[in-house]
Amino acid sequence: RIYDKLQNIWKGSVTSYFPAFHVRNALGNIFNNFVAGVKNPQSYLDASTIQKGTGILPDTLKKLIPNANTYEDARKILAELGVTSEGQFAVESVGEIEKLMGKATGRKLAEAPRAVGKAIENNARIAHYVEQISKGMPTDEAAKSVNKFLFDYSDLTPFERNVLKRIMPFYTFSRKNIPLQIEQIFKQPVKYKAVIDAVRGLQSGDLTPEEKKYMPDYLLEKFGINLGRSKKGYPQILSGLGLPVEDLEKLGK
Repeated sequence: RIYDKLQNIWKGSVTSYFPAFHVRNALGNIFNNFVAGVKNPQSYLDASTIQKGTGILPDTLKKLIPNANTYEDARKILAELGVTSEGQFAVESVGEIEKLMGKATGRKLAEAPRAVGKAIENNARIAHYVEQISKGMPTDEAAKSVNKFLFDYSDLTPFERNVLKRIMPFYTFSRKNIPLQIEQIFKQPVKYKAVIDAVRGLQSGDLTPEEKKYMPDYLLEKFGINLGRSKKGYPQILSGLGLPVEDLEKLGK
């Protein structure tokens, strides 16, 4: 129990409280939605409206969420279908910090990162759902599609939950993501090639053999975008965009 508490506090401290984590999470969700065929920006705007709206649901959204008359009804139905969730780390990580600091202080520290993480994750999940519905996919199938491409983090075997998650702190994401990326890269190679080519096109080939030799592993394992050189001539590289396909880079090592 002590180990679990410490691990979850650590996970919360290196994720939920940093804007970079939420940005990578948003980019990763958009990428997986793109792979699933969810590409219309209007779907994300509709999702945001559903998340924040009050009162009567407009007819355009009623068509996407049957049996919902108000925004509150829509959010309740989406939760019951399993489309929306608390987010990847909201419960297990930030919740432990809340317990550690005491209810009053901990709630204040946990409230903001939990709200941000939940809003970002559910925006992508609702966008996925409403676009699949708009394309004629049945309600249950659309909900299953959400959990396939954006993951149901509670869907683990007892062995995975009790053993593997303790050995590997971020096991759940990799467990869900790597099989999905392998499956989809064979099913939709053109999409992956387009994304990889776009990123590679932003990379520079002007690194010297010595610079490549001493390039840190964490840059080699990620898609790095060259931002040119500093005034002293050192390479400047932006890496770790959080694209789910980056997990496949690990398999070769």
